[in-house]
Amino acid sequence: MDTLLLYLIVSIIGIPVIAFFVARFVSSYKREVSMYEWSSAEVKRRGEAIHQIEKKFKDSASAMAKLQSEVNRLTEEVEAYKKKFGKLDGSKPDAPKPDAGKAPAGKPGAPAAGMMKFDVGIFNQEVRDYVAQDKAHKEFSNNWAEVNYIPVEAKSDAEARAQMEKRYPKAKGFVIASVKLVKEYG
Repeated sequence: MDTLLLYLIVSIIGIPVIAFFVARFVSSYKREVSMYEWSSAEVKRRGEAIHQIEKKFKDSASAMAKLQSEVNRLTEEVEAYKKKFGKLDGSKPDAPKPDAGKAPAGKPGAPAAGMMKFDVGIFNQEVRDYVAQDKAHKEFSNNWAEVNYIPVEAKSDAEARAQMEKRYPKAKGFVIASVKLVKEYG
C-alpha cells in the first residue's frame, strides 16, 4: 500500500508539473518560431525596398547621363555660334582677331597719330575655378581659364586697360593680367 500511495502522490503532483514544463517549452518554441518568421519577412521586405531604390538610382543615373550629354552638346553648339557670330549682347567674339590688313600710319584708314597698339592679357577667374573643379562654366568657354592676348589700340596703357575693363568687366570674373606695348604709330 505504501507503494501505491507513493505512485498516487507522484501521479497527482508529477503529471501537472511535467505538463507545466512541457507547455512552457512549447510556448517558448512557438515564440522563437514566430520571431524567426517575422525576422525573415522583415529581411525580405527590406531587401525588396533596397532593390527598388537601386533600380530608381540606376534609372535616374542614366537619365542624368543623357541630360549631361545633351547639355555638353548644346554648350558646344553655343560656343560654335559664339565663335561664328560673336556674343549675343552685340560685342565682338571671344577670339582675338589678328590685325592683318591695317594700313600703316599716314595712309587712309591708318590709326591716328599718337595711338599705340597694345596686347592685353586677360583671363576669367570664374572659369579658372570651374576648370580646377573639372566643370564647365555656363557662359564662357574653358579657353578663358588661360590668359588670352587681345590687341587694342589706345593712346596709353591706362586707356587700353580701361577699354578692356569695359569690354570684359570684373563683375563677370575677368582679370587683366598684363598690358604690353606692341607698336607705336608715328
